Amino acid sequence: MRLLEKSEHMKPKAQQPAQLLRRSIRLARKLERISSNRAASRLLTRVGFGFLLRGRRLATAIEAVPSECSYEALILVRTMFEIFFDYKWIRLTHKHSRAVRFLRYQAIDKLKCLEAMPTVFPPPKLQSIMKRLKAERSETRHLFRFRDKKGNLQWARSWAYPVNSVEGRVRELRLSAPITPQDNYWYGLYRWMSWIVHAGPQSLEAMLTANGALKPKQPLEDPSLPLTLAWVLLLSIIDFLASDLKLRKALEPELSRLIKRLNAKG
Repeated sequence: MRLLEKSEHMKPKAQQPAQLLRRSIRLARKLERISSNRAASRLLTRVGFGFLLRGRRLATAIEAVPSECSYEALILVRTMFEIFFDYKWIRLTHKHSRAVRFLRYQAIDKLKCLEAMPTVFPPPKLQSIMKRLKAERSETRHLFRFRDKKGNLQWARSWAYPVNSVEGRVRELRLSAPITPQDNYWYGLYRWMSWIVHAGPQSLEAMLTANGALKPKQPLEDPSLPLTLAWVLLLSIIDFLASDLKLRKALEPELSRLIKRLNAKG
């Protein structure tokens, strides 16, 4: 089911995005309650459950952001986009293998952080932590150790090696099916939000008036945009996990009602 691709056709009336997001948050909580035991039985659904939990909490935070800060709420929406793209990519092919790699990359990530800021712990504690993490990392050699073009052994830069970037994973998703204008629309939104996250020149220009004395302005023509996007993304994550766990029927009739609302053309 391609939920996201049809969402741009939906033109909700005032106040509806918040109501739809709250309904999706309640549905996510229900799925968490009924799936916690079943999701633990497979690595793919363990990852999906974690994504659901993060997505639901992010959506709750987005709902709480006041409308005058809706531009900043897009920082949280971008994280939801990244969850959506990664979850969809994991489910695309080699599902179990990709879930394993996602879960087992932690030791490498933590070691890279400690090597970048070695003064965060006292030396004795740092040595103890590094020793433990290196032992954990060594157990993942078959997953993340490779030789570069010069024949030197290297550790993978990402859990998704060799597709190290979100952009690369999105590219594979787009190649897996005919590209539509909606595909470009959603990835374009993700790239646009990157400017906001990294406080680039575009984000500064969007915040200020162009003429006369500098004054703040509302960058978004529609302040409810973060609510709409959060609803669409959370509903998609719910649908992914419910499908993998064969629990879609347990979420009816609300799941179908929300999907029908999503796919409706205004």
